[in-house]
Amino acid sequence: MSVFIVRPFGKRDGVDFDQIERELIGPAMVAAGVTGGTTGVITRSGNIRLDMFERLVLADLVIADISIHNANVFYELGIRHALRDRSTILIRFRRPDEGKANGVPFDLKTDRYLEYALSDLRGAVPALSKAIADSLRAKNVDSPVYLLLPKLAPPSADALRGVPEEFRQAVELAAEHADHPRLGLLAEEIDGFDWAEAGWRLVGKTFFDRNAWTGARTWLEAVRGIAPNDPEANLLLGTVHQKLGDLAESNAAINRVLDHNGLGSWARAEKRALIASNHKTEWIREWMTPAVPERAVSALRAFPRLAVEAYDAAFIEDQNHFYSGLNSLSLRTLELELQKRAPDEWNSRFETDALAAAAVATAQSELDVLRGAVARSIEAARVRDEASVLRKTRSEPDHWIRFSAADYRFLTSTRPGAVAAGYRDAMAAVRGAHFYAEITARQLRMFRDLGVFVDKAEAALTALGEPFEIALAGSAPRRRVVVFSGHRVDKADRKLPRFPPSRVPAATEAIRSAVAGEKTLAKGDIIGVAGAACGGDIIFHELCRDAGIPTTVLLALPEAAYATASVNDAGADWSERYRAILRGSKPEVLAQSEELPIWLAERRGYSIWNRNNLWTLHTALAADNTDVALIVLWDGKGGDGPGGTADMVALARKRGVKIITIDPATLADS
Repeated sequence: MSVFIVRPFGKRDGVDFDQIERELIGPAMVAAGVTGGTTGVITRSGNIRLDMFERLVLADLVIADISIHNANVFYELGIRHALRDRSTILIRFRRPDEGKANGVPFDLKTDRYLEYALSDLRGAVPALSKAIADSLRAKNVDSPVYLLLPKLAPPSADALRGVPEEFRQAVELAAEHADHPRLGLLAEEIDGFDWAEAGWRLVGKTFFDRNAWTGARTWLEAVRGIAPNDPEANLLLGTVHQKLGDLAESNAAINRVLDHNGLGSWARAEKRALIASNHKTEWIREWMTPAVPERAVSALRAFPRLAVEAYDAAFIEDQNHFYSGLNSLSLRTLELELQKRAPDEWNSRFETDALAAAAVATAQSELDVLRGAVARSIEAARVRDEASVLRKTRSEPDHWIRFSAADYRFLTSTRPGAVAAGYRDAMAAVRGAHFYAEITARQLRMFRDLGVFVDKAEAALTALGEPFEIALAGSAPRRRVVVFSGHRVDKADRKLPRFPPSRVPAATEAIRSAVAGEKTLAKGDIIGVAGAACGGDIIFHELCRDAGIPTTVLLALPEAAYATASVNDAGADWSERYRAILRGSKPEVLAQSEELPIWLAERRGYSIWNRNNLWTLHTALAADNTDVALIVLWDGKGGDGPGGTADMVALARKRGVKIITIDPATLADS
């Protein structure tokens, strides 16, 4: 949670307000587990008033010290009260000789405020800490504007929030290059910023759009950590958890928005479609178990009537939601085809064959009506989409419309060649079509695996260009990623030894043992990830390659600059080993210089090396179905500067990563 402090600066009327922040406000914030500050911490170039407005509007809580009649304080407090209806705390000290001239202004007389004694600032810390926690939990209005105008609705905090344009561009660039580790880095390092929720939402949706479910889950759940009932985050998480194979969590996410009154028709349709999709996924799991010849009977017996009803309800809710109509059409078509392949199973449901035949006729009639409605819905979406692209309200077309049109042709055409042509056209029109093709292929495999429309399904899968045979969630062997971080070898003039050259042989054997242990645990692929600094990094890469484990080399800076900063001062031997590591693989480079992006200018004590550790960790965590272990050559102490091994270990613990520690102090000298 972020806090913005509104107060006088320096000494005013004989009172040191900087001291009040140091001894009262700051400690109370720490005790309450919140972060923030005043405009005094703003360091980036630009209009400081604009930065002040952002914090007044976007901060989760504002603490305003109204002890003296300070124009800036009251001006900023007025902005807060005008735009946010709650979560503002007023504090003031009370002088023994206080009179009317020094009292609380008339317009604030009715507001709650906390008084403190100048003689005992630390004694007021518990009360202010409690007030912070209570205010963040409370739902009551504390702005006099909204108290006096109860029908006035405050603007949505989400509508007021935004991310810096440079950050948005960095996210878009990472997405364009499918750079998931960098997306994770960008999200991780904005924690505590006023706009963190908006930034996490942007990154979470970007992962979602790229079918990267683990990253989407991480950052959409971060949004939900701030706003537990957020409709968009929960609807997206409903899909994410389903794709990750956790239907219970998927249903829980959807249920969080079941009773949300503010949903539009499209969101309500999406909610119902997600419920239907979960029923459908459970059904597929049931009939995939029997042998192929028995699947038609098993699928028809367990047919997901609840899924059809939910898709129908979604399409009725909003007939622009062609996805739900198309899925209802797909399941209804499949049911009638399964009836032909398992007539005995179908007929067994009815008292007479005549009733069974009548049910088929009714289902066919309903299917015909739905077929026309879905065709019109897809066509209407295409027309609207083309118009929005022409008006430049969309940067590019909605490619799902093309693939949905191809899916519709698959369900209605009798000619495999025509079906294949529809998918080829969709593929040719879409940049990055692999993502769309993978999702589309799942529906086609469902028909093929049930023995329905096999020729059309095979032709369509061929047109998509790849087989896309994706294992069910949890059935594929998990990939193992071993990350290394550790001390550089000591320079000759280091006063307090940490990792002297004499312990390199023992460290090599300890790292070799740890790598071998991780290789033994690997059930699927295993890779290594590390930087290339002199010492443990280089040793790790060499040992992995000896063990047949491919490694990824991550450099905070370009090769020459990195060598100058982290390798060459240890001697020619390490420089040559560094070059040998780079000859074995093309390294990934984080940045061209040590200068930080503009949106990080306010993060004190943060450097390219902190970014490098975050980036290294997210390189390991980026893929789905992955187990991560961190091997650290570390004495358990802080480093010589920011971004050291201590920072990496803290990050790994936060992310639940397995940690293997090798303490160089326990190693024998050679």
